[in-house]
Amino acid sequence: MALIPKETELQEGLTTIFEDLLLKKEGVKKELIRTRKDFNIACDQHIKSGFQSEQDWVNANASHQNKFIEYEMYCHIIDIITDFKDIHGQFPEYMEMHRTLSQIMIKLAQDEKYELAAIAKLWVDRIESTIQEHSYC
Repeated sequence: MALIPKETELQEGLTTIFEDLLLKKEGVKKELIRTRKDFNIACDQHIKSGFQSEQDWVNANASHQNKFIEYEMYCHIIDIITDFKDIHGQFPEYMEMHRTLSQIMIKLAQDEKYELAAIAKLWVDRIESTIQEHSYC
C-alpha cells in the first residue's frame, strides 16, 4: 500500500470542499430561478385579481430576495477561496484562507446577518475539519 503524504490528502480534501461548494452554488442558482418564476406567477395573479392578492406577491418577492442574497453569499465565498487557489489547483495558503473566511463569518454575525454567517460557518467548519484531520500535530 502506497503512502500518501498528509499534505496531498489535505489538498485533496480542500479540493473536494471547493467542488462541493461549486455544486451547492449551482443548486442555489436553480432555486433562485425557481423563486423568480414563482415571483412572476404571483405578480401575474396579483394583476389578474385586480390587485387583490397582494400577500402572495409580497411573499414571493421576499422568497426571491432571500434566495438571491444566499446565492450572492455562495458567489462571495467561492471568490474568496478561488483567490487562495494556485495555478495547480491547490491551496498553499489554506490557513490564511480559513482565517479570512472565519473573519468574514464573525463580521456577518456582528452585523446581525445571521443567515449569511450560518452559510459561511458551514464551509469554515468543513475546511477546519479537513485541516485538523490531515494535520501533523
